[in-house]
Amino acid sequence: VSYVTLSQQPLRLDTVEMTEIVRMVVANLRVTLKTRGGSIDYDQLPSLRGDRKHMLRLMQDLVDNALKFVTTESPCVWITAKECLCIDGELTAAGEPEASRYWLFSVKDNGIGIPSEHHTKIFELFEKLHPRTKYDGTGIGLAACRMIVERHGGRIWIESPPNEGTTFFFTLPHHPPYPEEWMTETQWGAMTHE
Repeated sequence: VSYVTLSQQPLRLDTVEMTEIVRMVVANLRVTLKTRGGSIDYDQLPSLRGDRKHMLRLMQDLVDNALKFVTTESPCVWITAKECLCIDGELTAAGEPEASRYWLFSVKDNGIGIPSEHHTKIFELFEKLHPRTKYDGTGIGLAACRMIVERHGGRIWIESPPNEGTTFFFTLPHHPPYPEEWMTETQWGAMTHE
């Protein structure tokens, strides 16, 4: 799914099994995992309403980055999810009357980390922190991740203590809002068969 497609095509909302999505990512990256001696561990992840292709792109880009930006150590990736309360995708304390139920996902690695001054910049289109000669990439992946999460009504951010790898966090609502440009799977099917 290209960046332009991500930004312009209506979302095809359906029930997405995130554990199945991660299994597909593992299968897609099996050569990379074998070559780099990497591993991906994940909990039982929730089902949610979303665009299946977008969720696959989101998880694949995050895991691929985690496997790519490592030193000599074998890359390890840990993926978890838990329920949380948010207001407009932002974490909030229990008891807030406007809070809604969300899922909080984390994708943690043991890689090189990201300096704090770049924690926001990395989500901008074509932003790369390292020369292409050192780490392959286009600078599109994390911008695409941000777009996917935000179009689904969530938020994405990172934590990266020095020399401790990086954890990408993102929130996704249990029940995403339905702006006019979004479509359910049924609406999409009806439109494509006209």
